[in-house]
Amino acid sequence: MALSDPFIEKHIRPRSILRRRLRRFIPAFIVALMSGLWVFWLGEIAGDHALRLSLTGRWFQSDAWRVYDDMVRYEASHYRNSIRPLFSVIAIPFTNTGMWVFGLNEVQAIRLLQGTVSALIGWFMYFLLLRMRAGCLGAVLGSVFLMITAATIYWQTIPETFGLGSVVMVATLCLASKARVSLIVLSAAGVLCTGILLSNGMAACVAAWVRRSFEDALDVAFVCAVGFVLCWGVQKLMFEKPAALFLGLSGADRGYILNPEQGGPLRSLAVLSTHSVIAPEPQLTLRASPQGLMLSAQHTRVVTDTLLATAAYACWLVLVTTGLAAALMRFRELRVIRLAAMLLLGQYMLHSVYGEESILYVMHVMPPLCLLALAALSLRRRYRWLVQGWLILTTILLALYNVGQWSALADVPFEDAHDERIERLYEGTGVESAQQTKVDQRQSRLNR
Repeated sequence: MALSDPFIEKHIRPRSILRRRLRRFIPAFIVALMSGLWVFWLGEIAGDHALRLSLTGRWFQSDAWRVYDDMVRYEASHYRNSIRPLFSVIAIPFTNTGMWVFGLNEVQAIRLLQGTVSALIGWFMYFLLLRMRAGCLGAVLGSVFLMITAATIYWQTIPETFGLGSVVMVATLCLASKARVSLIVLSAAGVLCTGILLSNGMAACVAAWVRRSFEDALDVAFVCAVGFVLCWGVQKLMFEKPAALFLGLSGADRGYILNPEQGGPLRSLAVLSTHSVIAPEPQLTLRASPQGLMLSAQHTRVVTDTLLATAAYACWLVLVTTGLAAALMRFRELRVIRLAAMLLLGQYMLHSVYGEESILYVMHVMPPLCLLALAALSLRRRYRWLVQGWLILTTILLALYNVGQWSALADVPFEDAHDERIERLYEGTGVESAQQTKVDQRQSRLNR
């Protein structure tokens, strides 16, 4: 006897839908958990040197000490939030809740936030890869690949704003890649992106342009501008020392437009494309600042001349070339590819004219670049296993090289053990003695 339609609708179909959703969400949850734990582990186990270099103003022009305050302290002067009014509104309640509920210190609370952000990036990237028809295994492998990129290792292990800015852009791409998306949803996503960082509203405008029309993109841009002012009002009500409303570039900011130290648009393009994935070989440069020596990657070699570096770079070149070829073939068919390509182009245009140390912005370039590089996972099944095997090899080589380069920064030849900001940072936590022991050991190795 044939099953009746009401029986199928009531019993069979819901079970089948639930099983299908579980098959999608369980791998996504595992990937997100792995991403978050990876970043938290890097920071807790081996991230002390990166934290010290960043908080003393020597980490690739990063202003991490100010960001540190913006992440944990209500009473701090949040003047830089004039271009990112929602950053502290989101970060400070999260970190303070971690300190209050779990008894974390400030550094651990920041690492918990960064780990959560990395987990969300892994979650959204998994679904973007699924919508790019990479398959479940391809989506997992692609999300793991993001975990070992230089952008994740270098910028998710220190107090910085770029991770939170990246996750809202990736979430916007994920929303825009759905079969149906309204202009209201895109506008709301644009307000959130703009509130995290003024230029991140680009993601929502690109999504509206690709999914709807250029006129709708202009409407979203207008809503983002209005929403930005409202976000500024929220942080003004929340903090004792809120930022002033952003009304134009300051003199210091104007100095970053077409800065000659950048080396031109082509040099910026090379740094963004390479060091989003492959760790740089940093050099020490003398800056006109109280810190003096500072790490820089703007004019260094792409990779070191070791066998591991050459192999990792060659594998990445093959992967990105294959991916771009596949993206061109499926550009009209897959909206994820169109969204990623337009966002990547916008980021390239922005940072080719603004900035001095281009490696600062790799967290904004890495997600769309990796989506395009992994587009070959959407090829037919007969070719997909080749791409997956090559991706596994590339991931292993890059993980070994990137973590090695990042760890080698512990031996940079300047001393910051007695910086008053570091002493205040670890005051009363019992961490300073262990930190001092590590610094003394490194200095002893250098002396020998």
